Amino acid sequence: MCEQTRFLTLLGLLLIGGAVNAHAQVMGQIIPQNNEGPRPNNSIVGQMAGADGAAGVLEATPRHWKDFSTAPGKPSAAKQFSLDGMAEGVEVTAPEGFEMSLRQADGYSSSLRVEHLPATIWVRLTGSKPNVAKSMVHGDIIMSGHAETRGNITVKVYLEGTVK
Repeated sequence: MCEQTRFLTLLGLLLIGGAVNAHAQVMGQIIPQNNEGPRPNNSIVGQMAGADGAAGVLEATPRHWKDFSTAPGKPSAAKQFSLDGMAEGVEVTAPEGFEMSLRQADGYSSSLRVEHLPATIWVRLTGSKPNVAKSMVHGDIIMSGHAETRGNITVKVYLEGTVK
């Protein structure tokens, strides 16, 4: 084979290879760039970055509730927050003096398990005061789950209210 034919064949293969690679990237496929194999596509995780810029796989909205109020012995009105992300089997635990449910009307307890996201979680004051001398009740709802991309993860929602 002559040198000019080899050059044109090599040039054609390079151009075809570049076109295939460009087409695969447009189609969202991952093309290995070295011998390490395909790289994971983290675009969904990256889109869920939190306020601190860290990529998250479990997100609670809103992150703070400071206006719960009720009389002693009577549950407060329930407020809701959204839990979303890519975690599985999320365990949710309320701080002392608060309770939660997956339904607004009933089923309140101090802990629950969320199997499928997104989910709406209802939270309210129980009407009891953990510290009898103080009317202020506060703490974090702790949500812990497992995400394939990050392992075990935990998110907190701060709650504050008054039993008076």
